[in-house]
Amino acid sequence: MFFLSIIMTVYNSERYLEDSINSILNQTFSDFEFIIINDGSNGSSSRIIDEYRSKDKRIRVIEHENRGIAKSLNEGIRISKGTFIARHDADDVSFAGRLEKQLHFLQVNNAYGLVGSDWEYINEYGDKMINEKKFFVSPSTPSDFRIFHVSTSMILASTLNVP
Repeated sequence: MFFLSIIMTVYNSERYLEDSINSILNQTFSDFEFIIINDGSNGSSSRIIDEYRSKDKRIRVIEHENRGIAKSLNEGIRISKGTFIARHDADDVSFAGRLEKQLHFLQVNNAYGLVGSDWEYINEYGDKMINEKKFFVSPSTPSDFRIFHVSTSMILASTLNVP
């Protein structure tokens, strides 16, 4: 049994998928299973996921027709084996210490069952899209946006995920 299950759904996310997967595989905390749910992608997402699965035994892949993010996430929760569950989107990049910091918080603060974090918008080159006053800098196109997680997304204590 793993200490942590990370669940990521993928739907035609090949543009940022490698960066996203690498940011999880390179975490300072490594006792996890990484459940990647390919939600009916028709691009090169499947090939990218398969390449990573062949290199890292922590990766479990579920492939099915497009059902949407909620149903796919619920499937990931059902098959997860971790004491804790973390969410990660296919276009997200997490700082290397994200999981370690979030798990530490939950372990020393037993009254909490959920932890989240802050985030930063970045463009496709990794440049921050928010100025010092925390106001958005308007991108030239919608594709200029992408979320870069500082210590991000959520980790849930498994007791919150009982169906």
